[in-house]
Amino acid sequence: MTRKLPPPVILTDGASFPFSRGLLSKSLADSGLTTEEAYDLACAVQKDIMERGATRCTKKELVAEVASKLRQEYGDGPAEKYLRARRSFRQLMVKGIETSFPFSKGLLTLSIQASGADTETAFRIARLVERDLKKSRMSLVARDEIRNRASKFLESIAGGEYARRYLMWRRIKASSTPIVILIGGGTGTGKSTIAAELGRFLGINRVISTDSIRHIMKMLFSGQFVPSIHESSYTAHKALSVPLPAGVDPVIFGFQQQATQICVGVTAMIERTIREGVSMIIDGVHLVPGFLSTECFRHSAMIGWIMTTVSDKASHKARFLIREEHARSRLAQRYLDNFDSILKIQDYVLALAQERSIPIVSNRHFDEAVSQAISIISEGAIRQLNDIERTASCA
Repeated sequence: MTRKLPPPVILTDGASFPFSRGLLSKSLADSGLTTEEAYDLACAVQKDIMERGATRCTKKELVAEVASKLRQEYGDGPAEKYLRARRSFRQLMVKGIETSFPFSKGLLTLSIQASGADTETAFRIARLVERDLKKSRMSLVARDEIRNRASKFLESIAGGEYARRYLMWRRIKASSTPIVILIGGGTGTGKSTIAAELGRFLGINRVISTDSIRHIMKMLFSGQFVPSIHESSYTAHKALSVPLPAGVDPVIFGFQQQATQICVGVTAMIERTIREGVSMIIDGVHLVPGFLSTECFRHSAMIGWIMTTVSDKASHKARFLIREEHARSRLAQRYLDNFDSILKIQDYVLALAQERSIPIVSNRHFDEAVSQAISIISEGAIRQLNDIERTASCA
């Protein structure tokens, strides 16, 4: 079996980065080639370099190789146009720990969005940073330099609070300590939607719901052995097999039983993600304050916990109808038939959150809820990171 060789490394201005057919194809397309012609020529250039056994080549050598290929295939016109463009072009490179890589407005846009800035504002700032760096005639720039310029533009355009949050998240992301974000609240309050949006903003790819954990556990344990996990949170009381004492609410008692069981799985998920050093977001009604202990993780992870709510009953009911439009298997009528139980559980978990000072985010307006969630989680994560670093320095 032939071993696939890695792409050659390009050396330029003291930096090094892997050969990229995509980047070369783009510059060739700018020289007048079609997309297909540009890609074919980029592949041919890479093949020639690798067939010579070269693992490294300078930028000057690469440009000469490309110009030669262009003359052979398409004549002097495209070759001269390519060379003129290269003489006026300076690739902005970002200095990494072991190697350097091309500056990307897209990646910078995503990192700026962690401040809570909208996509349009974040992209505008990324373009301003790129323009500012190119005006300074820099070809190799440190990440701190990009971060400082982005923060400056963010403060002037969006405000100091956004700039502060951006710098906080850059520090959090640079830490080796993972962050685990917990989003609890009643059924139909937008927990999963907020979780997905936070994952996109903060660059956290691992997102799971407690209902997914319940379904996994349901596959492992029969209904006879653990009956409550075979019901929804608001119908768990139907699995109760013994009479309850007078005054005990069966809806809350059934939910308590189910939440206790699901939190075992949640704890296992948190332990695993901490061992792997990967950040994670977990959302679900089963994240009940007092049922899930996070104290044991405070030296090994940053834990952010918020609860969501929709206080207006009409808006709350309307969400189930919208949910049905997007997921036909989640019929609105089932939720509406059990709406009183859903509200009862929501009031119960929010009361526990208030007792334990866990922030409650109103999800009446989605953008405001996401912004508030980012702010709460950022502040809490930085405080915990300071404590973790302080403890480590004293050890």
